[in-house]
Parts: sequence; C-alpha cells; structure tokens
Amino acid sequence: MTTDALRMGALTGCLRLIALATITAIIAQAMGQLTLNLSPGVLTADLTYAQLGVASGVLTILSLPLILLYDMAQEKPYSATVILELVWMLLLVVLWIVAGVKTMGITGSMFKNCSSFTNATLQGLCGDAQTLVIFALLSAGILALYTAALTFVAVGSSSKGKPIWTHFSMPGAKRH
Repeated sequence: MTTDALRMGALTGCLRLIALATITAIIAQAMGQLTLNLSPGVLTADLTYAQLGVASGVLTILSLPLILLYDMAQEKPYSATVILELVWMLLLVVLWIVAGVKTMGITGSMFKNCSSFTNATLQGLCGDAQTLVIFALLSAGILALYTAALTFVAVGSSSKGKPIWTHFSMPGAKRH
C-alpha cells in the first residue's frame, strides 16, 4: 500500500470522526437549548450546564464543517496550520468535558431519578440533562480521538522531514 493510500485512509477516518462529532454536538446543543426554553417558571436551578452545552454545540457545529470545507476547497497544499487546528480541537474537547461534568453535577443531585417527578416538564428536563451528559462526553471523546489521529499523522509526516506544523499536503492535492 502506498503512502498516499495510507494517508487517504487516515483522512477518510478523520472525516468520519468530524461528521460523527458534528452529529453528537447537534444533539447535545439541542438538549441544552431545550432545557433553556422549557426551564423558565419551572426550574430555579443554575442553568450554566445548559448554557455550556449550547455554547459548545454552536462552536462545534460552526467550526467543524468550516474546517472541513476549507480543507477540501484547497487546490494547493493545506494552508491552515495544523497546530492551530490541534489547539482549536483541544479547546472544544475541554469545553465539552466542562459541559458534561457540570451537567453531571445536576444529574447527580437534582435530576438523580427522573421518575420521581410528577410534573411532566420536570421529567422532560431531567431526561434532557441526562442526554446532555452522554452526548457532551461523547463529543469530547470523539474530538479527542480526532485530535490524537491528526497529531499521529502530523508527527508521522514530520518524522520523514516534511514541514507539517504549518503546511500539510492533502492526498491528491496539486503539488506546487
């Protein structure tokens, strides 16, 4: 198998991770937004966990497809710096972990048992919080996996003497 074929396989795997991370971010962001929409007048608890879920989701939903489209639109070597992408992905990982852990605090105390609520709205908010925990941590894990894969590919190219931290040629891209 050629080096370009291996890199194309790695790229395909990374694209799948980006797509999966975007889908999980959409679900988590929706759960946070639903909590914010349904909570006025019903829930008096701190809603920072829902706000973190929405903010993390919006940043992920906007940035991942833009990074992907920018990468694919380039006919010349990949011009966005790999190090910038790694730092951005790590920032998103941290945001998702914070959102998940903050939501765990709510699900471990107030929303411990959803069936104990008689109010249907509170039952829904409880379920939304539990879903937000799962998808926030899942988003963090997927983005961490993508970051590790990108680091692995970049370090592998670097060990061959290629300048990857500022330019990384996409497989099949025109060489200048």
